[in-house]
Amino acid sequence: MDQNEIESTDNTCRLIGTSNHGFAHYAQMEIRKLFAGATFTTLVKNEIFLINLPVAYDEAAAVLADPQTEPIFLRHVHPVMWELPIKRDESDLEQLRAWVGEQSEFSEGEKVAVQTCRAAEIPFDYTVYGVKAAVDPILQEKFHTEPVVQHMDKIISVYLSADRMYVGISLPELNLSDWSGGAIRFRRDEGLISRAMFKLLEAEIKFHLPLQDFKRALDIGAAPGGWTSLLLERG
Repeated sequence: MDQNEIESTDNTCRLIGTSNHGFAHYAQMEIRKLFAGATFTTLVKNEIFLINLPVAYDEAAAVLADPQTEPIFLRHVHPVMWELPIKRDESDLEQLRAWVGEQSEFSEGEKVAVQTCRAAEIPFDYTVYGVKAAVDPILQEKFHTEPVVQHMDKIISVYLSADRMYVGISLPELNLSDWSGGAIRFRRDEGLISRAMFKLLEAEIKFHLPLQDFKRALDIGAAPGGWTSLLLERG
């Protein structure tokens, strides 16, 4: 086994967890209640952290994604199957391409997304989009999968710290969110007039709210009326 690969065992796993900024402590408290012996290493203060659990990944993922036990403050999680030191240059992408090419998790015709988060304000010779551009051809040529950004069957998650790369492959529902890092992003159309509208759009997606099925609504928020605007748009 390569010295950088994380050995999979029957009773341990590692994951990258993300909370809203300032809520990492609360997310970790929730995880400790679910898994005795859980430990954490901070990657981004108050937001992103490495989780070490004394259970296998399948068990951990099932508990974290279960609506009865899903942590409130944990926004996103993905497994760490591989970790390596990086130089923040193109050689990182070469190693990632080689690793992906050795995996057996993909089936022909599957839709696969590559999602990358990285530490802010640290220079890299490549962008998060460059990571996807590097991996997609391997997925297409070797595994005959379809690279996508939404509605995926599987996700390759990559987290880049200042000196390490953490990579995992998982089902989107086990990541708690199928958005990279759990941060839902919307196009800034002219009609999106407030942050409140963004939050309602996020809730609509996260909780599968059928807004179009309702005929009456009361917007008790402050101006400029983002909720009212969206509710009118939904009919």
